[in-house]
Amino acid sequence: MRSRWIDFDGQGPLAFLAPANGIPPQAYTPFIAPLLDTLHVMALTPWPMVTQTQPTRSCSWHWLAGDLAQHLYEHRLTHVIGIGHSLGAVLALLTAARHPVLIRALVLMDPVILPRPFLHGLRILRLFGQEHRLPLVKKARRRRREFASREEARTYFAQRTFFARWHPDAFEAYITHGLRELENGRVGLAYPPEWEAAIFASIPTDIWKWIGRVQCPVLVLYGERSNTFRPAARKCLRRAWPHAHFVALPRAGHMFPVEEPDRAAQVVREWLHTQALTHPATQPAPDNNEPVDGSTAPE
Repeated sequence: MRSRWIDFDGQGPLAFLAPANGIPPQAYTPFIAPLLDTLHVMALTPWPMVTQTQPTRSCSWHWLAGDLAQHLYEHRLTHVIGIGHSLGAVLALLTAARHPVLIRALVLMDPVILPRPFLHGLRILRLFGQEHRLPLVKKARRRRREFASREEARTYFAQRTFFARWHPDAFEAYITHGLRELENGRVGLAYPPEWEAAIFASIPTDIWKWIGRVQCPVLVLYGERSNTFRPAARKCLRRAWPHAHFVALPRAGHMFPVEEPDRAAQVVREWLHTQALTHPATQPAPDNNEPVDGSTAPE
């Protein structure tokens, strides 16, 4: 398999971008562009966009984080700045918690860190095999997946509420990289809805266990009107991470990195220059790192 790394170029310390579930990394180009005079940014093409396999119950966010860590190790990319959005923020967090040698600082944008009572309810759903009843899971499974052409797809998505506030360049990048040519001459989603649904169904219920292991500088940037990173979770996270820097983006929702990329990038730039990049990267002892569990596909 050819390299899955996408190189956005830039100058300065190396950073990786981990995208939200169902979103190709290239859609974040308008957010990344203002950072390229400060960082050299790369992204790993998400596993669902390169695999030919179907997801199973062994699919997990821990496995996806292990897949990211494995590729960082293989390419000797250590002491990097992890930038993640939604699902990607949690993958960056888990990577930092389990493999501190890889991460020197974290930028978590609207992370999927949910309150403990919700996670307890999710454990019960899984106990009875009912996680497929989650609204996000059902919505992902119903997603339209084929179109006659990219132009038809562009017209269709432009009418969807989800894309209504996207930056034009982010939307065009989604049309370019979020669709692939099919053998029947049509185009289809490059990020299969089956995988998107399986990922939503496998939200980690042990996330609070790993939060306490993150010691590097952290920026938590969230949308003031986010329906994902809720006030209860924010309050608990502030207590767990007194060293972290929290910033609310006024009037913004969960998808602000692709809706208001300039505003988001400005906050990240300021934090990098005033806090993260002023601290020298240090290398923890090797025995602080857990084995990578992303070397083989979930079965």
